[in-house]
Amino acid sequence: MGQAEHVDAVEMLFTSLLVQAMRAMRRAVSTRDARARSRTRSFRSSFLSAFAARIGERLNESAHTEQDRAVHEYARDGTDLLPVLASKERQVEEAVTEAFPELGSVRLNHSNNVWGWRAGRASADSAALHTGQRIEP
Repeated sequence: MGQAEHVDAVEMLFTSLLVQAMRAMRRAVSTRDARARSRTRSFRSSFLSAFAARIGERLNESAHTEQDRAVHEYARDGTDLLPVLASKERQVEEAVTEAFPELGSVRLNHSNNVWGWRAGRASADSAALHTGQRIEP
């Protein structure tokens, strides 16, 4: 759903983030906590939930920053982007509602493994989101 170039970009970002999350989780799983317990399924689940939640936060922050930048840039030229952006947002919301009428949201901040949650958020903070950023092996 969406314009082909946007879908391609999202697929590339998703794949990149998946690879980064798996690498970071493998590194974190190989360590042990303060009580020398090995990382468990709950660690991995918490890690991935935290990674996803933090990536979502970073993407939202980035989108708002870029939207604000574009609005200010075009305002200097006398162009008001806000009505255009609002119209586009309504179109997207209507298309999503039509395609997925039962769609809801779920909070991802439930964690039963604090070490996994912390490691996932930390890994998401260092994940590369932009093209041209080097991804560490």
